[in-house]
Amino acid sequence: MRQLASLSLALLAAFCAPHCQEALEIPELLLVPPASTRPAIVASYPSPLQTSVSKNDNVFVEFDREMDQEATALAFSVGGATPPSGDVHWAGRRILFSPDPEFVPGTDYVLRVGATAESKDGVALGVEYLVHFLVGTRSDGPAVVAVDPSPNAQGVATTAPVSLYLSRPMDRASVEAAFFLSPSVAGAFQWSVASDSFVFQPFSALVDGTTYAINLGTGARDSEGIALGDVFSSSFRVGSDFVLPVVLGVREFGSPLDLISPAAGVSKDSQLEMRFSEAMDFAQTQNAFQLLRRDNNTIVSGHFEWNAAFDTVRFVPDEALEPEHEYRLLLSTGAADLAGNALALNFVLDFRTDASAGALNSDYLDLLSLDKTQPLPAETLFLDPVNLSVISVAGSNGPTGGPARLELTFSRSLDPATVAENFSVSRVIGLDPPLNPVVSGVQLQPAGALPNARLIILLDSLGQNEYHLTLFGGRNGIRSAPIGAETGTWLETDPEFFFRVTP
Repeated sequence: MRQLASLSLALLAAFCAPHCQEALEIPELLLVPPASTRPAIVASYPSPLQTSVSKNDNVFVEFDREMDQEATALAFSVGGATPPSGDVHWAGRRILFSPDPEFVPGTDYVLRVGATAESKDGVALGVEYLVHFLVGTRSDGPAVVAVDPSPNAQGVATTAPVSLYLSRPMDRASVEAAFFLSPSVAGAFQWSVASDSFVFQPFSALVDGTTYAINLGTGARDSEGIALGDVFSSSFRVGSDFVLPVVLGVREFGSPLDLISPAAGVSKDSQLEMRFSEAMDFAQTQNAFQLLRRDNNTIVSGHFEWNAAFDTVRFVPDEALEPEHEYRLLLSTGAADLAGNALALNFVLDFRTDASAGALNSDYLDLLSLDKTQPLPAETLFLDPVNLSVISVAGSNGPTGGPARLELTFSRSLDPATVAENFSVSRVIGLDPPLNPVVSGVQLQPAGALPNARLIILLDSLGQNEYHLTLFGGRNGIRSAPIGAETGTWLETDPEFFFRVTP
């Protein structure tokens, strides 16, 4: 038979010789050494009949002769969808692959030796050798088959544990590392004997009204090391009250009517009362409250007073609000009821402090007129710091100057205790003679129906000079008298006036 094969090959070569440029063009398949002369694989792990290995196993192929290690190593590989990394080395006629890190459990790999593997004498293997194998006994990942509380459960007790049931025995450490509740809760695990279910018992009570998410990540592995097939997530809600609270209205304390945004005519001395549809968590509600002065974005400080049912709160500012100003009351969705249900939307009320709704001291105090009434003739001064008024004072050209009476008429009755220290008169310029004015008297008189609405300033030693009169405004300046529960109002600024004295 061997002689017949040689004769056939010789005849084929003789036939091809006129048509081929050289012998190398003869088809390669016809030049492959007979199987009896090619190297052969006598063993492998895994073998074609044993298609699973452990994650730490070495895989190998053993030949029937000494091989060209370099050429054979190039033809040798272990691959898969995600090729493993590791070390290829020789032990006699056996080539081995040691995974580093270990094979991934549940993953399919392919052991391959290409046809180009060669023996030491240069004879190629000639055919490809393939073995498909699986790490572990199965490729499907474990799964969560049940959970308690069930998905989207309502009315869960604050002391309830969480239980997870899995499709097969699990590696406990990896499961515990991959499990968590959100919001975060600390607790302990109790496993079944078969390691296919566990109970997580929180160390402290769950928060009423809170929705918790149960999470198990793909870091969880079964007893063979196969990862969870998909991330598991479920949720439940603690408590039985799921009705969101509502702000029923905001009013000035003592008023029967709610304010409607944008509101006007709010008293600067108001305490703002907010009513709710149910009892509220006072700490969360107070933290969510803000009263903002809008022109300078300052937050109004104050304290809170709750009724016994905790469904009404009063905000009491530390001091009166600024007259004729815009404010914004904001209650954010951080406010919640006793079950932890938050407001669905921010509540906003814009309002303006002024006297348009009947408050008497919620506009600024105004100076209506400034007159010199003595000595005659009476003269009216300009009510601005730009125009220089000129008044006549008898004796102002003498060595000691002359006296004058200034009358200042205000829009409100004044608080006598705030007047004397809150104005000044000084000489600005002039040497004829260089006299400084002397305040010899201060009086308050009625102005029409308003008692104490006219301030009388008696001045002595006025020379032929230019003088500067300043009234001090603001909360600590000249104030109007209190009216009922309303505190006094004040001048918005520090008005200034300049006048020159002539004889």
